[in-house]
Amino acid sequence: MESHGKAAERVVGERVRAALPSPEFRLYPNAEWLGPMRDGGPARDGEADLVVVHEDMGILVLEVKSGAPSRDHNGQIG
Repeated sequence: MESHGKAAERVVGERVRAALPSPEFRLYPNAEWLGPMRDGGPARDGEADLVVVHEDMGILVLEVKSGAPSRDHNGQIG
């Protein structure tokens, strides 16, 4: 069974694909990467939920969140 988060990622990927001209944009769902989180830090595993690539326009990296937004005691969205 697909988790709520994975289902949200899939829906976003499907909608982005439907909105973009097919051969000009490449979509890479669940793109894994390895690199430092800060300058001089150790390399760590990471994953981008969706990477959109266009030869002339560049790269867009999307992080998909599911569920209802919430606020902490300071009113910050979390």
